[in-house]
Amino acid sequence: MYANYNNKTAFNLNTNVNWFDNKKEAWFIDYSQKTKVYKQVEFTSGKINNLFDHKAIATFLNKKEKDSIKAVNLSLQEIKNLIY
Repeated sequence: MYANYNNKTAFNLNTNVNWFDNKKEAWFIDYSQKTKVYKQVEFTSGKINNLFDHKAIATFLNKKEKDSIKAVNLSLQEIKNLIY
């Protein structure tokens, strides 16, 4: 029951924060019921922005792989596998 509740009702309960080398910015994944968006936090300004253009990356990956990768569900692992 907990796993069902956690995966369909409550989101971002456990957020992995990844620090940039400058220690002034970090990135994380923002989950919702239908999307997964990579976000960047700029601590000096307090702004939270998308880490990259999700739609542009999905379009590029779909052209390269002839696949149906969705901008709302990108995985950095998918991108890494295509680069290396």
